[in-house]
Amino acid sequence: MKKIDILKYLAILLLAFLIQCQPTRKTTVKEKLYMKTDYIFKGEVVQVHESNLPVVKKSENTYVVKVNKVLKVSDGHENFEGSEITVVIDSEKHGSVKAGENHVFFTKSWLFGETLAVIANQIDPVDRENEIKKEIVDYQEKFKKDLLKKRLAKTELVVLGEVVEVRDFKNQQRKISEHAPAWKTALIEIEEVVKGDTSAETVFVYFSASNDVHWYNSPKLEIGKRGIFLLNRKDEYEGLKNVFILIDKRDFLHDSELENVKNILNPSK
Repeated sequence: MKKIDILKYLAILLLAFLIQCQPTRKTTVKEKLYMKTDYIFKGEVVQVHESNLPVVKKSENTYVVKVNKVLKVSDGHENFEGSEITVVIDSEKHGSVKAGENHVFFTKSWLFGETLAVIANQIDPVDRENEIKKEIVDYQEKFKKDLLKKRLAKTELVVLGEVVEVRDFKNQQRKISEHAPAWKTALIEIEEVVKGDTSAETVFVYFSASNDVHWYNSPKLEIGKRGIFLLNRKDEYEGLKNVFILIDKRDFLHDSELENVKNILNPSK
């Protein structure tokens, strides 16, 4: 093996070692609970060892619970507030509950039908409601920040700017399809470079102007739109090579997020 190849190999090993040795924050028990819980509600136990969803056989672990107040529900899920649902409770883990009791249920959605069946991850007393609400907000903020941190780490260029011009992309392939992206280009006037290396005062960005469901997540840029743009070069689309393409709504942030973005990118400052 050549000397230069050996040095490259050793450099790669050293880099891999340093990355592996980076300290990582451990996920707390409370965070793990919220990570695996998608439906939190305050409810009253109506029936014990019963089920109101035909596909769930009643057993010593099934309970019918009325949902009195929803504290957290995942996007796209029906909230079922005011309805009676089936809750599977492992009595060895959570203890037994009785008809007429009120609790806060941390659950994971299981089956959907005329009503809902969920599996309990934890059961708390109702006097913790306000504390739990705060915990939910704190967790959601942290989760959102962690996702943004990962996204920023993979982003080539982050700029604060404003769209000053929008044009049709004339060289795109004219294929007849309801899923055609209808590419347009937006000229962004750069006010501040937050991440990346450019001295340019403007940057061209391609985006899909199509309203088709396939391009639902693509931000629709227009003159005067101002904010933070997370830009990456992409090559996977026909007719577009090594250009900045904005096709994910998570890659455009309101300008009020600027300090938050800066703090994530430069936590020591």
